[in-house]
Amino acid sequence: MDFVGYVRNDEAVLEACEKRRPVLLESPKASASPDICNVLMKGLRVPDRLHRFNSEEAGKLSQVAKNEARFW
Repeated sequence: MDFVGYVRNDEAVLEACEKRRPVLLESPKASASPDICNVLMKGLRVPDRLHRFNSEEAGKLSQVAKNEARFW
């Protein structure tokens, strides 16, 4: 198994799970949020199939999460 990145331990992940909401939308400023985004987009190279945003051009993760929340 290849190393694709890490996600820091963060209470916001547990709180988002308890609310059954994605942590990137529930707490975009949490320390784990950019780690999750980096693992998905850069480490695993998960494509954005709906082409909602370009992760390379996204300035702030909180703005991306705010835009993405419209789809939830």
